[in-house]
Amino acid sequence: MYLFTRSVTLSGSLPRAMAYAVDIRGHVADVLGRDIGLWSVGFGAPLGTVVFSARTEGLADLAAVNATLMADQAYLDRLEGGAEFRGAPGSDSLGRPLNGELGDDDPPVGAVAVYTSAIAAGGHMTDAVAWGIEVAEHAADVGGVQVLVMAPSFGEFGQLGWLSVAADAAAAQASLEAVAADEGYIKMINDAGDLFVPGTGHRMMSTRIA
Repeated sequence: MYLFTRSVTLSGSLPRAMAYAVDIRGHVADVLGRDIGLWSVGFGAPLGTVVFSARTEGLADLAAVNATLMADQAYLDRLEGGAEFRGAPGSDSLGRPLNGELGDDDPPVGAVAVYTSAIAAGGHMTDAVAWGIEVAEHAADVGGVQVLVMAPSFGEFGQLGWLSVAADAAAAQASLEAVAADEGYIKMINDAGDLFVPGTGHRMMSTRIA
């Protein structure tokens, strides 16, 4: 199972833009008959950034989804109606977990996702993956929240991601604080050495709003 995400930075009136995002998410979920998550990014991206998420079987499944939506006039009308809220061009991502499964239960509204990414240095991909899985398992043990190591299928070559989804903000904070205070975790981060390209590390936090 893969995770598909579409990140969009909305512009204009933020309340109206967010209402538009909620509406089109609901319509797509109804048309496709599957859960579509809408996440508001609180940190690590420009204000107004939202992320739409969905589980998918892969490229063939996405092609079928796209064909269904392109044949739905109400969806096309909504796309056109949202032109006033479009800021910078959006971006799509497709990734799969390397150390577990996405699970059958969709995160509830109010869930908080933390996504950390970095690009493996040339010649270090195998070691970077092994280190990444080890760190993820340690952070999950310490913080009490599963951490999936994600391998994006497209985009920057060699990029890895670490995804954790807590039930709510309080659980996310408790997990982050526990991990940040753990000496074992800090040592593992220091031991990363030259496994990753300097300056490519990035962390983003988002909350599911619909």
